[in-house]
Amino acid sequence: MTYTFYLVCPIGFETLATAELKQKWAHRFPNENLPSVNQTKGGIEVDLPLRIGLELNLWLRIPNRILIRIKSQTCRDLPKLFSIIKKIPWRDWLVQDNIQFKISSSKSRLIHTNRIEQTATEAFEKFCEGQKLSKYHQKLNLDIQTIYLRWEEDLLTISLDTTGDHLHKRGWSTHRGFAGIRENMAFACL
Repeated sequence: MTYTFYLVCPIGFETLATAELKQKWAHRFPNENLPSVNQTKGGIEVDLPLRIGLELNLWLRIPNRILIRIKSQTCRDLPKLFSIIKKIPWRDWLVQDNIQFKISSSKSRLIHTNRIEQTATEAFEKFCEGQKLSKYHQKLNLDIQTIYLRWEEDLLTISLDTTGDHLHKRGWSTHRGFAGIRENMAFACL
């Protein structure tokens, strides 16, 4: 089964990020072709098996963040949003209830981000009432998980952040100069 992964990269670096993905893919899987890559402004989309898509966080240096697309659907009002969020099988994706929503809207009827966040939070809490966490998972002290809600002309795309902190904050460098730049920018310059 494949999932759509969206690799967020600095605007203008989409071609470099695609080239890096192709190069790392050829090295990692020499006998397999990379599935088609769709470049958009600010990122690239690719359909991959879950394990490989999550491994991209370790392989790639140019993207800032890697999101997995959970659902895409037309959504024009808050009751519909409530219904969509409540019906997603969140326990397949999350092992915690500690979440936050990041919302963006462009050319949509839904533009009031505070009301959107409030509705999404209420729907998620309603889902969690019927789907309690195990005692083991309740004891875990995990970082906040980010869920992205993005509207483009009333088309809602729900994505889950697989990265956590931006990938340029990985801390791989051992020495930083006075005017250091982000690691992903430096890698792209190479």
